[in-house]
Amino acid sequence: MVNQLFWVLVLNLLMMSSALAEQKRIAVLEFRGVRVEQPILLKLSDQSRISAVELLDKEQYLIMTRENMMQILSDMGTDASCLDGQCAVEIARNIGADLIVTGDVMQIGETYLLTLKLHDAQQGSFLGGENLEASGLMQLIYGTKNKTTTLLSKGLQLQPPTRTVNIDTTAVVEQEDFVGPPSPMDFGLDPAMVQSGSSKPSVPPKEIEGEGYLAKLIPAGHFTMGCTPEQTNCHDNEKPTHKVTLSKDFYMMESEVTQALFQRVMGFNLSHFKGTNRPVEQVDWIDVIKFSNALSALEGLEPCYQITAEGVFWEDQTCRGWRLPTEAEWEYSARGNEPYQYAGSSRLDGIALYADNSNNQTHDVCSKRRNGLGLCDMSGNVWEWVWDWKGTYSSSPTVDPRGPDSGSYRVRRGGSWYSSARSVRVSNRGSDGPTVTNNNVGFRLCRTP
Repeated sequence: MVNQLFWVLVLNLLMMSSALAEQKRIAVLEFRGVRVEQPILLKLSDQSRISAVELLDKEQYLIMTRENMMQILSDMGTDASCLDGQCAVEIARNIGADLIVTGDVMQIGETYLLTLKLHDAQQGSFLGGENLEASGLMQLIYGTKNKTTTLLSKGLQLQPPTRTVNIDTTAVVEQEDFVGPPSPMDFGLDPAMVQSGSSKPSVPPKEIEGEGYLAKLIPAGHFTMGCTPEQTNCHDNEKPTHKVTLSKDFYMMESEVTQALFQRVMGFNLSHFKGTNRPVEQVDWIDVIKFSNALSALEGLEPCYQITAEGVFWEDQTCRGWRLPTEAEWEYSARGNEPYQYAGSSRLDGIALYADNSNNQTHDVCSKRRNGLGLCDMSGNVWEWVWDWKGTYSSSPTVDPRGPDSGSYRVRRGGSWYSSARSVRVSNRGSDGPTVTNNNVGFRLCRTP
């Protein structure tokens, strides 16, 4: 009888172990925000967890608690605040999660902007994202829960709910609780944890150096894009001005890609003005896309672009490989938070190679003074391809814009050795067909930390 009970117990344990092994573990990382109080971010990540618990089959999915994640990560000397795609995957693997949800929140005036993302840690893949624009805090809190439901339903290919998921109002803090900074205890969080900064993301290095390049960290921020007051003699396509927020840090190469670097990666150099330290030119936009992927692969990074017969696609904005800057990233970096016409000054000779001082040719990169972010030749030497299709500006504020979905011309920025002073201003816009080459057009790359 005892032996029989023993084997029944063993069988039950084996069945339970098998069931647990089949469960997928889902972790919701602590949301990160721009101008949003930490306790609010914690509440939003809680709402996302609640949504996952209510939506998913408990026999198939296990939702990790904050306490469980924090304990594991604390033992490892790290934290759970991360929005970079590869970083999210690494954290998921560290805590034994199969899937991970991240949230990025930004406040602009009275409006909140939320981006949710779902990653598969085992495959290292991006499964989907959802965006929310909320006109107030309570709408943001309620919307976070419903958007998480949509994200998980689509990303995990579940049947959509037949009804709206009920909001647990007991888990939502009333509006008046947010007058002034709320107490961390209101959210079930140890105040010492907040004060110690254990929820803050790690700070990436200020620069990264590779064979043939140096890249500077450009901090997230916001600026006015287009024909601002110091940008005299503007073209119509630089108007209207509009507020742009870049929500994530990124690296930007300090100089245009040199012929030496291009030759090393691609094995050829078609530049007209030969010189190992001169910028590569005579490259079309498609050449640049191929170079970006090739440099990423050479350095063991995930290539950001998919090249097909239908075109070039950049689907995962969290990709950590090398890529072209967006037009907004380029102008933000060129301005460098400085009120100048050109990249680093309102006087041209010290910072730009253009028609009046170039002797009708390119020069070695960084032969002129840098701007406030340590970048050189953002005005002059060669035009620089960026990601965006050419489009018209809107006066509406935007966050992380990437330009139109389609078009006939790709944007290039910065002017060249052949340009007038008007063309090397930081807000000036040029464009060309993506297969056009010229001896005054090159590029520089950026990447996500």
